[in-house]
Amino acid sequence: MKIAWSIAGSDPSGFAGLHADLRAFEALGVHGMAAVSALSSQNPSVCESVSAVGSELLVSQLHAMRSFAAPSAIKTGLLGSEHNVRAIAQHAGVQSAALIVDPVCMSSTGFRFMDDATLEAYKRKLLPIASLVTPNLPESVELSGQQNIKEAASYFLNIGSQAVLIKGGHRLSDWASDFFSDTE
Repeated sequence: MKIAWSIAGSDPSGFAGLHADLRAFEALGVHGMAAVSALSSQNPSVCESVSAVGSELLVSQLHAMRSFAAPSAIKTGLLGSEHNVRAIAQHAGVQSAALIVDPVCMSSTGFRFMDDATLEAYKRKLLPIASLVTPNLPESVELSGQQNIKEAASYFLNIGSQAVLIKGGHRLSDWASDFFSDTE
């Protein structure tokens, strides 16, 4: 059986974060393992608070998972802090697994999850080693500084990401379109 890791925040409503990742893995016939990087108090209507797990505890979780089973893929979500981003980048850089980075910048209700140091750590450490980056439209603008979706995609590819999928579901219209680009 294939193994995938989710390294993400815990959403008590189960609509996002590692809970949603684990359900998706199961639906695809993949055994999911999870490391909690942040704890949140949220539901689909409101996000009240988020607290990052300490990077030492996060790394300890990764070591426990690694000693049990190596992943075919690692998917990140809300990481919660600059230190956690750096820890994940260091750990993922020595894995042979595909690294899927969902750079969760803010909740759909507008709660901001990243400070400037965390944003910079993503840009310098995690995005350049990603197999696939999956920002939504506002996150792609936040990270790349580009309003144009094609220019934003080029930014991710130019810093080293192998592929990018910009999710258009946060547009202010009745339908959404996604944009995919890779280095090939």
